[in-house]
Amino acid sequence: MPIPEELMAYPQWVLWKYAATAEGRQTKLPYSAVTGQLASVADPATWCSYSKAVTSPAFGQHSGLGFVLADSDPYTFIDLDDPKGDVSIIDAQKTIAESFDTYSEISPSGKGLHLIVKGKIPEGRRRNCVEVYSSRRYMTVTGRTYHDKPIAERQALLNSLWEELGGTKPEIEAEPSQDVRYTNEEIYKMGCSAENGKKFERLFRGEWQDYYPSQSEADFALINMLGFYSRNVEQIRRLFLLSALGQRDKATKRKTYIDNMIRRSFDDVLPPIKLDAVTEKVKQKIVAKGTGFKDEGPRIPTLNDAAVYGLAGKVVNTILPHSEADKAALLLHFLAGYGSVIGRKSYCQVESTRHYSNIFFACVGETAKGRKGTAWNRVRDILARIDPLWALERIQSGLSSGEGLIAAVADHDGAATDRRLFVVQAEFASTLKVMAREGNTLSPLIREAWDSGSLRTLVKRDPLHVEDAHISIVAHITRDELRRCLTLTESANGFANRILWARSVRSQCLPEGGSLSDRELDALAVSLRPAVEFGRVARLLKRDDAARELWATVYPELSDGQPGLLGAVTSRAEAQVLRLSMLYALLDCSDEIRVPHLVAALALWDYCEKSARWIFGDALGDPVADAILSALRRSRDMGLTRSQISALFAGHRAATEIEAALRLLREKGLAHSGRTETPGRSTEDWFIGPECEGSEGSVR
Repeated sequence: MPIPEELMAYPQWVLWKYAATAEGRQTKLPYSAVTGQLASVADPATWCSYSKAVTSPAFGQHSGLGFVLADSDPYTFIDLDDPKGDVSIIDAQKTIAESFDTYSEISPSGKGLHLIVKGKIPEGRRRNCVEVYSSRRYMTVTGRTYHDKPIAERQALLNSLWEELGGTKPEIEAEPSQDVRYTNEEIYKMGCSAENGKKFERLFRGEWQDYYPSQSEADFALINMLGFYSRNVEQIRRLFLLSALGQRDKATKRKTYIDNMIRRSFDDVLPPIKLDAVTEKVKQKIVAKGTGFKDEGPRIPTLNDAAVYGLAGKVVNTILPHSEADKAALLLHFLAGYGSVIGRKSYCQVESTRHYSNIFFACVGETAKGRKGTAWNRVRDILARIDPLWALERIQSGLSSGEGLIAAVADHDGAATDRRLFVVQAEFASTLKVMAREGNTLSPLIREAWDSGSLRTLVKRDPLHVEDAHISIVAHITRDELRRCLTLTESANGFANRILWARSVRSQCLPEGGSLSDRELDALAVSLRPAVEFGRVARLLKRDDAARELWATVYPELSDGQPGLLGAVTSRAEAQVLRLSMLYALLDCSDEIRVPHLVAALALWDYCEKSARWIFGDALGDPVADAILSALRRSRDMGLTRSQISALFAGHRAATEIEAALRLLREKGLAHSGRTETPGRSTEDWFIGPECEGSEGSVR
């Protein structure tokens, strides 16, 4: 895991795992990697070094690693918890995440963000899904980086955040103007007659053991209940002291103990945080409203958890612990499979063009060990439980000709054929080689399969024609194969931009394989069946008002072109996001595309776009131009003469091809030329760009 090395140097590591409280809530308990027993943030004997924690026998039996914050280390932990869709809190969290500009990682749930900074605060604070603390707490450490940056010193910003969270007020004092709406007796009766009245009554009597692991947690729960009926600090304090819980010395002799609990209770219902003090000190760019955290991490693409939404997220998160498959590959296989199963029914419309639920995507591994096929096998197991005939008859492989593609969905002997076809092309490199042959009809038919579903060949003898074909394509290929086989031809003819390109890596090592049971697969199928039936009804899906507002914000960037092969293969961003958002909406049984559906689609597209950048880099797609550009980079200081450039191809490329490639490089600003004049001789030299665009200089 990419955990900062400086954290690893501290012997303050523990393990943790999920546990359920008496109320049924999920919590995370720390455990010692040495003893296997519960760890304590106040007892260093229950901590250990990083290396001992990850190599201990108990490591594999727990949910993850944790780091104990102590007075002796320089760190503070900022926890941005799940805002549950509250836009005001999301905006505040974005501000914090971008302002602190430090190492951060996705939380274990995938719904929050953890920031680590250098600096200290007097004591922990929590307000509106933002929590900050420096000692006597432990933090989960996932290594799932959001910002892969050094841990930054941020004392000044911490001070500002501390003030915004109420840190300048160590005690709560009752204000004379606070209204006392009910008497103590009325509040007690209301508490006993409420839905959780039995619990209230037992806590008031001091019977907390059946509900909480410690009395301190029970104390806070009772304070919360009292605060629901009274907003008067003095009245809450008096009522708590009247209870059996309030009789121990900790409450009667330490006024701050009760006041701190009341403050924490009030913080939970305070208005959203205003971080003006923070934003005034740091100039930062906030990402578009509602689109989640923007991943500005390393070049290797990472999937934003906003994409793992709804039923699709449920399927992925159920399969993932039992599979070596990549999370993004699982998600895309599932969306493509679901879109195929429901058929050509529900659609979105852009002007005169209808977009249906079929998508094409390519699963690209760095090597043959990307577990691409593993992702599909698990998804197929689920969908086969819903539509066994589709799984048996409509899943095929072998993309080799346009005629073969049409034949797979054409009627035969007067009998109607199911127009759905799910193509799994495990050896996509062979398909690309076939498509490169002159006269091959596959490429234009694949384009039409994505665009309109109207397929036809133009041969004079026995022409083929099919309407309303519903074809989905999943391709598997390694990055090296793809770079070799995909040329400017495929990108120029519009074939490649209809494909979602997704990097796939093995997510974990399972020597014995996964243990996903038939019961779990059956349960997923049961959950999915209503969404399948919903998607099979012909309907026009449109964005609701909020989604239209978000779409207007992101559309300019989506529709902007990019240079080179990357720009060619990602030039249908708007249409791809539209289809993905429609799939998320249908899975929600919604006839409107809402903000969560669009956000999920944008997050998934972001991963595919970053994957395309990881795959193609700044390649142009012209093999001659790319070869020249690579050679120019290697000879950055000296440049290359025209003769040296011709020698790169050892006579295997015509002079016209080389001239066209050099012209392309100049037009893109990637290379420029100059002339070296010597007595009796003039030499054309080429250098790496973009200093000169479309003009020639003179070098003497």
